[in-house]
Amino acid sequence: MTAQDTGTIILPDLISTCPFKLECNQEYEIVSAETNAWLTAYGILYSESMTKYNLYWALIYPHASRTRLGNTCDAFTLFFLIDDLLDTSYGKGISDKTKQQLLKNTLDCFQPTRSFKPLTSFAEALRDWWQRMRYSATPHFQERFINSYRIGLETILSLLADKKTCQSVPNLGTYIRIRRKTSFGDVGLAFIEYIFDIVLPDECWSNEALQRLMNCVIDISAFANDIYSFNVEQIHDQYNLITVLMHNDSSLTIQQAMDRAGQMIIDRYNDFERIRREMPSWGKEIDAQVEKYINEATCIVSGNLHWSSNKKY
Repeated sequence: MTAQDTGTIILPDLISTCPFKLECNQEYEIVSAETNAWLTAYGILYSESMTKYNLYWALIYPHASRTRLGNTCDAFTLFFLIDDLLDTSYGKGISDKTKQQLLKNTLDCFQPTRSFKPLTSFAEALRDWWQRMRYSATPHFQERFINSYRIGLETILSLLADKKTCQSVPNLGTYIRIRRKTSFGDVGLAFIEYIFDIVLPDECWSNEALQRLMNCVIDISAFANDIYSFNVEQIHDQYNLITVLMHNDSSLTIQQAMDRAGQMIIDRYNDFERIRREMPSWGKEIDAQVEKYINEATCIVSGNLHWSSNKKY
């Protein structure tokens, strides 16, 4: 009897095929307690344990110092909670207009104006975090973070504003381009720069090989999330990679689409390793920073896979 006969979907094995080592930051428990206390001070409580979010950042940034990991956990735990607030609002009376207002208010947190008025405790806490980061992060990181986060939020706002686009299933190429933005993968990569004081010249960031390598990291994380969250998103009538694959090839069953998505991730593993070997040289000092950046990017891949595979969707 096959999985299809029993109505069971077999998830692709993304863990044993992943070539990257899993590690966990030794400061995890201390930082987790500090982040939770900081959020509690703003009255931000949640029905599920916030510890799972802190564990995620400890897995994808295993070599960060306690201070840098703490600042990262503070921000991204907020981002996760805001995302969950929007994702779990189906049928709870939160209109698209309200979602747009919340997202715009979140983006306004990073503006220099003193007239900013937070609409939620999330925005108030995020504003506090950003004021802290303005004095501890390089201008280069601040610019890359704001640009990446703004692009992600504006893409989500655009989808909310155009319900027709939101409900129609795009082709695979379009979906991947959109997903790279809405997954905020560039934001996660930008934090490598902050955590390890990596400052690369523009010629590195504009290099095609490095850009393709970054896309591999973003795609692997986004595709894996789509695989593990497919059942929940299907219930809420939301499309993701599995739906897109089936829409683009009507002959595919759910299991076949799952298998194809899994193979896409394995292909990205191979692409990453190949591109890594083909990276150009910019001189000894810059090459060392690029190598550090790439090594830490592999932790994002392995950490995301293990955390996502164990998350209760």
